[in-house]
Amino acid sequence: MPRICLTLSEVRPGALPPACLVCGRSVSVYVSKQFSWGPTSSAVISLLSLFLCPPVAIILFVISRSQVKRMTIHAPLCERHRHYWAWRTFWITVPLLVLVAVVIALVALLLSEMIADNAYYLVLLATIFLLMVWAATAWYLSHSGIRAVEITDYDITLDPVSNAFAELVRDDRIAKKGQAGPDWEAYDPYPRAPLSTDPGNS
Repeated sequence: MPRICLTLSEVRPGALPPACLVCGRSVSVYVSKQFSWGPTSSAVISLLSLFLCPPVAIILFVISRSQVKRMTIHAPLCERHRHYWAWRTFWITVPLLVLVAVVIALVALLLSEMIADNAYYLVLLATIFLLMVWAATAWYLSHSGIRAVEITDYDITLDPVSNAFAELVRDDRIAKKGQAGPDWEAYDPYPRAPLSTDPGNS
């Protein structure tokens, strides 16, 4: 599936062609979606600093967040994919909230001495395993779907989009580029008086 760069004029409401961004089928709804993008190097440096020096990691994290760019597009989607991003957000957010609730419950049980040590460590290991599964799932959902791979002040690059959508965008650009401009009269920057053809004036 192709990658496409959309300008600010193309992401405004109703500007994108009527082909589903995901599969290319006929559009049933336009969904407002805010994309965010930041330099990958900043995230990697922040992650490495977390193990070396946590205070530095916090500073680098704040700096990296300040470099994040955002842009909202009105994405054309078919009936099948109208909740495309909502479902992905659900499967990333809800399992994480459940795991956080489990950790809080484990801490409460441990402090109140209502759980045996063997059972505590067993549940803790299971929670760590599920956290790793969640991290892998969240990474897959974030990188397998349509995402912004670059955002500037003037455009956004999405990857991957459907072939039909990319073709319609290309056709629209060709059609707009081939449109004739207004029929302006020829402009002469150095106008001259017309030559007289009357013999009496010679």
